[in-house]
Amino acid sequence: MIGIQKCCDVGTEHVQDMVKSIVKKNRKFQLLAGEVITSKYLDGIAQEINEKLQNSGQVEMTHLSQEFDLPATFIVDHIKAHIGTTIMGRIHQTQLYTEAFVRRLKSQIRGALHAVTLPVALKTICDTFKLDHKMAFSEVVKMVE
Repeated sequence: MIGIQKCCDVGTEHVQDMVKSIVKKNRKFQLLAGEVITSKYLDGIAQEINEKLQNSGQVEMTHLSQEFDLPATFIVDHIKAHIGTTIMGRIHQTQLYTEAFVRRLKSQIRGALHAVTLPVALKTICDTFKLDHKMAFSEVVKMVE
């Protein structure tokens, strides 16, 4: 909004009032931390997140927040709203995973657990096979149940 204020040479309060009025009338716009964001821009972010996720298998949501310069809570809510439609993955704590990544992780854990002949800490297995600790622990708990 500061750019508009400087460009039009009007008071900040006038620009804020007009922007709030526009955002209130048109659902395609959102006001977030003093910035006007369009729904088209947010859809583009969802597509970018999905591309990153499909390429890497997992994405940390705090990195997405930093990359897109948006609040973490907003990014999490935005991802949750697009899971299953634009974003093909699942959320576990602060991570976003593809289903293929989760299946691969389960297979690796199952294989490692079948191979051990002595009691061993799950952390050791995760460190040895470079597995995601949080997700591995969660999947082992599910396997035991």
